[in-house]
Amino acid sequence: MEKELGLILKRLSKKIQSAVIVDKTGLPIMSFSPEARKPINHEMEMMIAGIAAAVLTLGEKTSMVLDHGAFKQIIIKSQRGSTIILDAGNAIIIAILASKVGFDAALFSLKRAAKEITTLKLPANATAPKPAETSDIFIPEIN
Repeated sequence: MEKELGLILKRLSKKIQSAVIVDKTGLPIMSFSPEARKPINHEMEMMIAGIAAAVLTLGEKTSMVLDHGAFKQIIIKSQRGSTIILDAGNAIIIAILASKVGFDAALFSLKRAAKEITTLKLPANATAPKPAETSDIFIPEIN
């Protein structure tokens, strides 16, 4: 499953600065920066995931209260860029875009990725294990 998610993220438009796949509770599953061709740093990944989960909750609640049907996407346009949050089955995909990009091409690429993620049928708790934090303390094994 991890390999498939990685391939989906790598196929995203290069117009997207970074993307994070997050489970519905806000825990990151995987991230990637098409610009840099590598995952984004863990701290940024966690921050994006947490904020996106909060925004997603508000979007879902708004759709429900206004009787607009199931949540599909949230687009936040700011002075220096945009953030797009899309439903992807048991996950959500968050993308960060610079302000001067081809918005339509990026959105098309994200919708295709969200559809592919949905077909993978991720379990509700699909968070990928993160590398263990290192420590300066060495504890020898005693037999």
